[in-house]
Amino acid sequence: MTENDEASTRPLSLKKKLFFTLIVTVIGGTLALSVAEIIVRYTSNSRYATPETLKNRTLEYAPALFARHIFPQKELRANNEDENNLVEYYINEKGYRGHNFSVAKPAGTIRMIFYGGSATFDVNLPEGQDWPHRVEAILKENGYPEVEVINAGIPGHASWDSFGRLFSEGHHFNPDYVVSNNGWNDFRYFLSNQPLLREFQPLSQSSRNTDPRLNYRNTLDRFLCEHSQLYLRLRSRYIDWRLGIGSLGAASKGAYSSEITETALRQYYLNQVMFVDLAREIGAVPVLMTEARLTAPNNTESQKSRIEPYLHYVKLDHQGLLKAYDGIEGTLRKISVERNVELIDVSKDLNGKDEFFSDVAHLTPRGSEELAQLTARKLIELLKIRGHKKITG
Repeated sequence: MTENDEASTRPLSLKKKLFFTLIVTVIGGTLALSVAEIIVRYTSNSRYATPETLKNRTLEYAPALFARHIFPQKELRANNEDENNLVEYYINEKGYRGHNFSVAKPAGTIRMIFYGGSATFDVNLPEGQDWPHRVEAILKENGYPEVEVINAGIPGHASWDSFGRLFSEGHHFNPDYVVSNNGWNDFRYFLSNQPLLREFQPLSQSSRNTDPRLNYRNTLDRFLCEHSQLYLRLRSRYIDWRLGIGSLGAASKGAYSSEITETALRQYYLNQVMFVDLAREIGAVPVLMTEARLTAPNNTESQKSRIEPYLHYVKLDHQGLLKAYDGIEGTLRKISVERNVELIDVSKDLNGKDEFFSDVAHLTPRGSEELAQLTARKLIELLKIRGHKKITG
């Protein structure tokens, strides 16, 4: 055996083994990351994004005195950045979703304003297809071309925000009908005995510029965000996890409960009664709505598993959530009788039906269309009662 043969059969030293292992690991890791990056870029429905582009494309909120936040008065196009369902929104120059409108109501116009949170804003539907504007289209198709709908839904808003916005701005639009559709967002104070004034704080002016999801942390973070969509998505998921943020906003704090407070129900009653009385004071017809929901007494185990991930937002267990919904719906029915107010009750037609809900509180396109049809039918009845004549031919 020659000296070269002996060298070729001599076992590698530990140092060389570690070196070769490191090289293979680095090459394998680089290839794996490269493949993952390619998959993220070419299989995601989302466009190329960085914190800067996300800031420019997401809904923008501004602080307000009579609501926790509002859309600023400027034209804005935004999207929801949902990787599985990219939906684009248009916010008009008045700070409302959908087509622009004049402050002074044109002669002969029947103006309707729909107030509520993200369920009214209709986050899963593209521009012009949100259910309030579908109501407008359906009414026009059925002989009421003079109807004009303003979608005043803003994600995160509850019943007191709706009252505050009607009180501080909505009356300037001289509406003929105002609709209150509030539920889920009110539940964030349903475990508290604290007055509403002490329970919530308005949006900070600087929150958009300090949100780590929409701002770079340092030079390295900027470089990685601009060159790797995989890093950006992992970064976003980490920040959401650390801050407890999900598709319905930030999670509530505290232990889960099966009970709600009488303080909360009294506040909800007052919010809705004041909305009704204010509407009449400005010469509008008030309309109350029950908020469509996946949660129902006859939920299957499969449905409960769909609902469970969202319970931490309100810190109610399934029984507590049922009590909360029963409480607000009972309150609405009570006000409807006491104040002789029209109530659009969608519970029988929509509640607890999987095909109508994308999560615990938001509608699928099918659910949105069904809600629009139900609402339009009720409003047609109300228009007839109020003497608005149908135009035929």
